[in-house]
Amino acid sequence: MGALSFAILRIFTGFALVTASLAMDPLVAFFPGLYLGFAIFPLFPLSTSLFILLRIVKITLMLKLLFFSLFCLCVLSIPAGFKRLSCGFKIFKMDLDVPVNPNWEVFNDVNANTILSQPFKYLNRGAQSYVFESLDGQYVVKFFRFDRLKEKKEKKIKSLFSACKLAFSKAREETGLLFVHLNRTRDQLPLMHVTGPLGQKLNLQCDDYRFVIQKKANSFQDSILKADPELVRKRLDSFIAILQSRLDKGIRNSDPAVIRNFGFIGDKAVEIDFGNYSENSSSKQKEFDQYIKTLHAWLKENANEWVDYLELATHY
Repeated sequence: MGALSFAILRIFTGFALVTASLAMDPLVAFFPGLYLGFAIFPLFPLSTSLFILLRIVKITLMLKLLFFSLFCLCVLSIPAGFKRLSCGFKIFKMDLDVPVNPNWEVFNDVNANTILSQPFKYLNRGAQSYVFESLDGQYVVKFFRFDRLKEKKEKKIKSLFSACKLAFSKAREETGLLFVHLNRTRDQLPLMHVTGPLGQKLNLQCDDYRFVIQKKANSFQDSILKADPELVRKRLDSFIAILQSRLDKGIRNSDPAVIRNFGFIGDKAVEIDFGNYSENSSSKQKEFDQYIKTLHAWLKENANEWVDYLELATHY
């Protein structure tokens, strides 16, 4: 075989192997193949050239496998990423298919239509609700949601709605509750215009959903850590008073969190999470001590200058 024919053979061999290794349009591999054939392979014996080509094929295949794995990983991560962006918000979870229960009826003396007529925007989600804030920043609407198995869901709904009625009937001041809607109604409530977590515009017919309206409270943490001393003193006193008032009414909360469950409206404390309320006149002092112990530990870590005041106010 002549030298020219041999060189041409190497060029086409390089072209073919690179094309096969890339498994793409031959035009994409033409220039690499031509370069390898002209510039590299004539410098080595044929066996060495073939060895180099095989190594290139192996490396290329490994790179392709890596890129394919990364592509699959990106595709699989899309649902999780979307869930984080949307905060897991799904309207169908608010559609609680439970029958009307007369035991959940309450007497509402607040005109909810006036409050619900203004736009609301998504604020956050709780363990059992999606929370929307009013445009004027004065109110929140908590739409109850569930996504567990049916038998567990029904039991949880009954427990939650009983807690809501208890809070509304006996602890409105302590919780900031204004309105409770636990049974579906018809032609009583307005169409509510809300903005979802992704900025989507939604129209919710309030008659169809179970929800409560509460006064909007500021977070416990910010209300203590970012306030002047006189206001902090008033807020700590209010927290102790509100806790004692609720316990004196024979209402217990099986979730003893302080920072997450309480907030402040001005200098007044409110228990914003009432979903675990129940009537129980026993162990009042034990629950009080548990809350104060939790607050004491938090103050010691975040606002140590108020530890002595709490101990003096509660005889802790």
